[in-house]
Amino acid sequence: MNITVGRVPPRSREEISGWLQQQRFTHFITLTTHNPSITIARMRERLKQFDARLNRALYGPKWASHKDQLIWFFAFIESPETNPHWHLLLTLDHTPVADKLIDTTLLEEHIRDVWLRLAPAGTVDVKEIHGKIDGLLTDYVGKQLVHVPQYSSFVTPDEFRRL
Repeated sequence: MNITVGRVPPRSREEISGWLQQQRFTHFITLTTHNPSITIARMRERLKQFDARLNRALYGPKWASHKDQLIWFFAFIESPETNPHWHLLLTLDHTPVADKLIDTTLLEEHIRDVWLRLAPAGTVDVKEIHGKIDGLLTDYVGKQLVHVPQYSSFVTPDEFRRL
C-alpha cells in the first residue's frame, strides 16, 4: 500500500470539526470492509458506488434528476493501513418540498443491502442523530484528519456527482 506520510496542522482538523457542528446531519454511519489490504483508492471507489446505488434504491432509476433530495454526506476514512473503514455524517432531506420522504427504517435497510453487496465481509452501523451534533462526534469522525492520507481522502457532499 502506497500511503503518503506526514501531518496536517491540527488547526485544519479543528476548523473542519467546527464547521461540521454548524451543519444538520440526520445519521452517523460506519461502513467497514474487513479487508486490511484494500487501498484508499478502492475504498473511495466503493463509496462512490455506494452513493449511486443508495440514491437509486431510494429515488429510483432517475435518481440523478432529484438533485435537491439526494443523500448528502461527509465521509472520513479511518485506519487505512490496518482496517480501512468509513465514517459518514449524512443528511437525508426531510423537507416538505421533497417528493418522497424516506423512512429511517427503510433507509437503514437500503444502506445495509447496498454496502454488503459492495463489501460482502463488511459491516454497517447506522445511528440516527437527533438535534445538532456536538464536538465529540465531529472530533471522533475527524480524529485522524491530522494525517495526510486521511486528510487528503475525506469525501465532501456531491463530490461523486456530475453537476
